[in-house]
Amino acid sequence: MERDTFDYIRDIVTMVGYAATVGSFVYLFRRDNDKQKQIDSLAKLALLSEGALLLRALPDLYKNGALTRPVERDIHIDLLNRGEQARLLEFNTVSDDITLHSKSLPYVLEKGAERKIFAHANNNKSPNDCEYVIEVIFEDKLQNKYRIEISGKGSHVSFGRAELIFNRYSV
Repeated sequence: MERDTFDYIRDIVTMVGYAATVGSFVYLFRRDNDKQKQIDSLAKLALLSEGALLLRALPDLYKNGALTRPVERDIHIDLLNRGEQARLLEFNTVSDDITLHSKSLPYVLEKGAERKIFAHANNNKSPNDCEYVIEVIFEDKLQNKYRIEISGKGSHVSFGRAELIFNRYSV
Protein backbone atom coordinates (compact mmCIF):
# COMPACT_ATOMS: atom_id res chain seq x y z
CA MET A 1 0.00 0.00 0.00
CA GLU A 2 1.29 3.25 -1.05
CA ARG A 3 1.24 6.33 1.12
CA ASP A 4 -0.02 9.45 -0.39
CA THR A 5 0.67 13.08 0.51
CA PHE A 6 -2.33 13.20 2.82
CA ASP A 7 -0.85 10.40 5.00
CA TYR A 8 2.46 12.25 5.30
CA ILE A 9 0.73 15.49 6.22
CA ARG A 10 -1.41 13.66 8.81
CA ASP A 11 1.72 12.03 10.33
CA ILE A 12 3.50 15.41 10.50
CA VAL A 13 0.47 17.08 12.13
CA THR A 14 0.24 14.20 14.64
CA MET A 15 3.94 14.53 15.53
CA VAL A 16 3.57 18.30 15.94
CA GLY A 17 0.52 17.62 18.18
CA TYR A 18 2.56 15.20 20.32
CA ALA A 19 5.39 17.73 20.61
CA ALA A 20 2.90 20.48 21.54
CA THR A 21 1.32 18.22 24.19
CA VAL A 22 4.72 17.36 25.71
CA GLY A 23 5.69 21.04 25.60
CA SER A 24 2.44 21.99 27.35
CA PHE A 25 3.09 19.49 30.14
CA VAL A 26 6.65 20.77 30.60
CA TYR A 27 5.32 24.34 30.71
CA LEU A 28 2.64 23.42 33.26
CA PHE A 29 5.12 21.57 35.50
CA ARG A 30 7.50 24.52 35.37
CA ARG A 31 4.74 26.96 36.17
CA ASP A 32 3.54 24.72 39.01
CA ASN A 33 7.09 24.56 40.37
CA ASP A 34 7.34 28.37 40.24
CA LYS A 35 4.00 28.66 42.06
CA GLN A 36 5.20 26.20 44.71
CA LYS A 37 8.36 28.26 45.25
CA GLN A 38 6.19 31.36 45.62
CA ILE A 39 3.91 29.58 48.12
CA ASP A 40 6.94 28.35 50.11
CA SER A 41 8.38 31.85 50.25
CA LEU A 42 5.03 33.31 51.41
CA ALA A 43 4.77 30.61 54.10
CA LYS A 44 8.25 31.52 55.39
CA LEU A 45 7.29 35.18 55.43
CA ALA A 46 4.11 34.38 57.38
CA LEU A 47 6.13 32.43 59.98
CA LEU A 48 8.58 35.29 60.34
CA SER A 49 5.72 37.76 60.74
CA GLU A 50 4.07 35.57 63.38
CA GLY A 51 7.36 35.32 65.27
CA ALA A 52 7.85 39.08 65.14
CA LEU A 53 4.28 39.62 66.35
CA LEU A 54 4.82 37.25 69.29
CA LEU A 55 8.04 39.04 70.24
CA ARG A 56 6.34 42.46 70.13
CA ALA A 57 3.63 41.26 72.53
CA LEU A 58 5.85 39.17 74.82
CA PRO A 59 5.93 40.00 78.53
CA ASP A 60 9.31 39.53 80.23
CA LEU A 61 8.78 38.47 83.83
CA TYR A 62 11.90 38.78 85.92
CA LYS A 63 12.92 38.61 89.53
CA ASN A 64 13.29 41.91 91.27
CA GLY A 65 14.40 40.33 94.51
CA ALA A 66 12.86 38.47 97.40
CA LEU A 67 12.79 38.80 101.13
CA THR A 68 11.90 36.66 104.09
CA ARG A 69 10.14 37.70 107.28
CA PRO A 70 11.12 35.04 109.82
CA VAL A 71 8.82 36.29 112.58
CA GLU A 72 5.74 36.09 110.31
CA ARG A 73 7.23 33.04 108.48
CA ASP A 74 6.59 34.78 105.14
CA ILE A 75 8.43 34.95 101.84
CA HIS A 76 7.79 37.85 99.44
CA ILE A 77 9.00 37.48 95.86
CA ASP A 78 9.08 40.63 93.71
CA LEU A 79 7.99 39.95 90.15
CA LEU A 80 8.94 42.63 87.59
CA ASN A 81 7.59 42.84 84.05
CA ARG A 82 10.27 44.23 81.72
CA GLY A 83 8.29 43.37 78.58
CA GLU A 84 4.80 44.04 77.32
CA GLN A 85 1.60 43.71 79.37
CA ALA A 86 1.06 40.36 81.09
CA ARG A 87 -2.17 39.00 82.50
CA LEU A 88 -1.23 36.76 85.43
CA LEU A 89 -3.63 33.80 85.55
CA GLU A 90 -2.30 31.26 88.06
CA PHE A 91 0.31 30.81 90.79
CA ASN A 92 0.89 27.13 91.60
CA THR A 93 3.35 25.40 93.89
CA VAL A 94 4.28 21.77 94.36
CA SER A 95 6.37 22.46 97.42
CA ASP A 96 5.30 21.17 100.82
CA ASP A 97 7.42 23.87 102.45
CA ILE A 98 5.20 26.81 101.50
CA THR A 99 1.61 27.84 100.92
CA LEU A 100 0.81 30.65 98.51
CA HIS A 101 -1.66 33.28 99.69
CA SER A 102 -3.10 36.65 98.66
CA LYS A 103 -3.09 35.56 95.01
CA SER A 104 -5.69 38.09 93.72
CA LEU A 105 -5.76 36.60 90.24
CA PRO A 106 -6.20 37.27 87.38
CA TYR A 107 -4.05 40.37 87.56
CA VAL A 108 -2.86 42.67 84.77
CA LEU A 109 0.84 43.46 85.13
CA GLU A 110 1.75 46.41 82.94
CA LYS A 111 5.15 46.97 81.36
CA GLY A 112 7.60 48.21 84.01
CA ALA A 113 5.24 47.31 86.87
CA GLU A 114 5.92 45.04 89.86
CA ARG A 115 3.82 42.49 91.67
CA LYS A 116 4.60 40.48 94.80
CA ILE A 117 4.02 36.78 95.22
CA PHE A 118 3.30 35.96 98.86
CA ALA A 119 4.11 32.63 100.47
CA HIS A 120 3.89 31.36 104.02
CA ALA A 121 6.25 28.76 105.50
CA ASN A 122 4.55 25.52 106.55
CA ASN A 123 5.20 23.22 109.53
CA ASN A 124 6.84 25.85 111.75
CA LYS A 125 9.74 25.95 109.32
CA SER A 126 11.84 29.09 109.01
CA PRO A 127 11.18 30.79 105.65
CA ASN A 128 14.96 30.91 105.14
CA ASP A 129 14.98 27.08 105.04
CA CYS A 130 11.99 26.66 102.71
CA GLU A 131 12.73 25.25 99.27
CA TYR A 132 10.08 25.91 96.65
CA VAL A 133 9.09 25.89 93.00
CA ILE A 134 6.31 28.24 91.92
CA GLU A 135 4.73 27.97 88.50
CA VAL A 136 3.36 31.22 87.06
CA ILE A 137 0.86 30.94 84.19
CA PHE A 138 0.28 34.17 82.28
CA GLU A 139 -0.86 35.44 78.91
CA ASP A 140 0.17 38.25 76.60
CA LYS A 141 -2.03 40.84 74.88
CA LEU A 142 -2.66 38.34 72.05
CA GLN A 143 -3.95 35.76 74.58
CA ASN A 144 -1.03 33.39 74.05
CA LYS A 145 -0.33 31.51 77.30
CA TYR A 146 3.09 31.09 78.88
CA ARG A 147 4.54 29.28 81.85
CA ILE A 148 7.54 30.26 83.93
CA GLU A 149 9.06 28.51 86.94
CA ILE A 150 10.38 30.35 89.95
CA SER A 151 12.58 28.25 92.18
CA GLY A 152 14.41 29.12 95.32
CA LYS A 153 15.29 28.66 98.94
CA GLY A 154 14.32 31.45 101.30
CA SER A 155 15.12 34.79 99.69
CA HIS A 156 17.45 33.23 97.10
CA VAL A 157 15.31 32.94 94.00
CA SER A 158 15.83 32.21 90.30
CA PHE A 159 13.52 32.38 87.30
CA GLY A 160 13.42 29.98 84.39
CA ARG A 161 12.69 31.00 80.81
CA ALA A 162 9.12 31.65 79.75
CA GLU A 163 7.71 28.70 77.83
CA LEU A 164 4.89 29.11 75.33
CA ILE A 165 2.17 26.62 76.29
CA PHE A 166 -0.69 27.82 74.08
CA ASN A 167 -0.40 29.77 70.83
CA ARG A 168 -3.81 31.20 70.06
CA TYR A 169 -3.00 31.67 66.38
CA SER A 170 -1.40 28.33 65.58
CA VAL A 171 -3.42 26.01 63.42
